[in-house]
Amino acid sequence: MKVRVKVLGVSAIPPLEQDVEFQGGSVAALRDRMGQDWNEITTMDGLLLAFINGKVTRGDWEDEPLADGDRVLFAMPISGG
Repeated sequence: MKVRVKVLGVSAIPPLEQDVEFQGGSVAALRDRMGQDWNEITTMDGLLLAFINGKVTRGDWEDEPLADGDRVLFAMPISGG
């Protein structure tokens, strides 16, 4: 499967969109594939928000299904002061 991914707010990961090929059909499988290149994506797991095709996922996003060609955004929640 191939999806377009962007990660925002994780300093070790460049905020560029990139196509990622991986096995599996869930956000968890994509996160695990991304973790092969950037361990930070897995260690910040409990903090990350996930958006699929511009829509926020609810609650436990790891099991959200993905389809070939989806666009996924992983983002750290940011609060201002």
